[in-house]
Amino acid sequence: MSSVHPLPPQAEIARDPSPQLRAVLRWFDALVEHDVEMLKDVLTEDYVHPMHPRSLGLQTYDRVGFLEFARKILMPFLTKYEYSIIDVVETSDRVVVHTYANGTTSTGYSYSSELLLMAHVVLQLDGEYKIKTLKEFVDPGMIISGFFAEELKRVAELELSGDE
Repeated sequence: MSSVHPLPPQAEIARDPSPQLRAVLRWFDALVEHDVEMLKDVLTEDYVHPMHPRSLGLQTYDRVGFLEFARKILMPFLTKYEYSIIDVVETSDRVVVHTYANGTTSTGYSYSSELLLMAHVVLQLDGEYKIKTLKEFVDPGMIISGFFAEELKRVAELELSGDE
């Protein structure tokens, strides 16, 4: 099952992705499939994941921290996650992906969001690319509206009540 949904004309490149873009698509696929090992395999040992815009006060993760965040928070949060690529810009070691996502949280709430991801990819000895840095520009509406914070509260309430 492909996690990439119908593409607008400007994103046709994702139908025949470059090796650099394939690394970023594997990152998305790992989230869609809730596969921490797949995610781990696409990140370099010195991976860094800053969250932007900085004005929102979001955290920067190292590889271990991001994998833990993905396993404990992000993947459980994203019960259903589908994304569409709006646009892609690439150089030999950079991939910028603008996406639109729809999903359902673990408590049954639906959401939509936009992301801009700026990946620095590096060629490995095996010929594959891995992601060294992924700057994630989150949808400020998800933070400002309180949706993410409210969902974390709903999850905590479910855990306390034992209704998971």
